Amino acid sequence: MQTPQTIRPSKAAVAFGLTYAGHFAIHVSRKAFAAAHGELENNWGFTGGFLGILDTMFMMVYGVGLLVSGYLAERMDPLVDSWYPPSSHGKVFSIWATHAIAGNVAGLLLAALLDFLEGSASLLPLLLIPAGLLVFTGILQKAFIFQGPMQHQPVEREDAPQQEAIPLRTVLRLPWVRSYALAFAACRIVDVAVFFWVVLFLHE
Repeated sequence: MQTPQTIRPSKAAVAFGLTYAGHFAIHVSRKAFAAAHGELENNWGFTGGFLGILDTMFMMVYGVGLLVSGYLAERMDPLVDSWYPPSSHGKVFSIWATHAIAGNVAGLLLAALLDFLEGSASLLPLLLIPAGLLVFTGILQKAFIFQGPMQHQPVEREDAPQQEAIPLRTVLRLPWVRSYALAFAACRIVDVAVFFWVVLFLHE
């Protein structure tokens, strides 16, 4: 196993940059699609009800995907995690987590730029450019990213008791867990509603 001193910073930077770029592209595509609602409804014949159903189905799939990815992450080594020592995880992941905000801003800027340049003809490039960015970053990740040398496995002692996973029903009985979960769910509902529909409201 390599120590933090023997890891080449260039390889760690590639893993960080390409995974950041991939998640950045995901948020660009999501925001670009949200920005296209007005164009879809006004010029392409999509009704507001249909777009609402489409958004709801998307968020349902997205929510299930989060549960599945969380389940898989507990059983697999996170990619960026394997390139940095535990002492730097806070700094590294606090920077890495900005991909969502950066992608949302870039998606809105792309929509505004295309609307300024193309007008009503901006819908197709608004959907194709983020899609192409997703494909491009995916190809780069497949070609240039691999598991890092640091395997962060807990040290097991022979005399240590075996720990079992806590059932969900037990977690929900802990103090404030349900209240916090409901409050966070309400915040996410507001966030998603604004995320998808504020552009259409402003356009109208």
